[in-house]
Amino acid sequence: MNELVVNFNLPSSALGHLTSAVQLGFIVGTLIFAVLSIADRFSPSRVFFFSAILGAGFNLAIVWEDNTMSSLLVFRFLTGFFLAGIYPVGMKIAADYYEKGLGKSLSFLVGALVLGTAFPHLLKDMTE
Repeated sequence: MNELVVNFNLPSSALGHLTSAVQLGFIVGTLIFAVLSIADRFSPSRVFFFSAILGAGFNLAIVWEDNTMSSLLVFRFLTGFFLAGIYPVGMKIAADYYEKGLGKSLSFLVGALVLGTAFPHLLKDMTE
């Protein structure tokens, strides 16, 4: 995140706004996914897949050279929004498939999500 501030010549306060945009997107996305029963109306596996693809795409969009503070906030918000189709929907998928051993499967899912979240930080530390 600090590199975004430096590369796009953003004010130091932008760091907090960019971080909050992801969290706000996740909250809004979770609310919309729940109210519209997206994972119940459509295949949870497909919702998970398309949310992962769209979330990754919007996350990748932050490296676009012509980004402004506004476009970065939108991309970060949309990344968070589509994360709402990954975390809760992934837990629904696990709950649908495992009657026995649900706790173990959910722990593997949460562990994988934590590792996936932390992995970029590990790569960054290893390349410095």
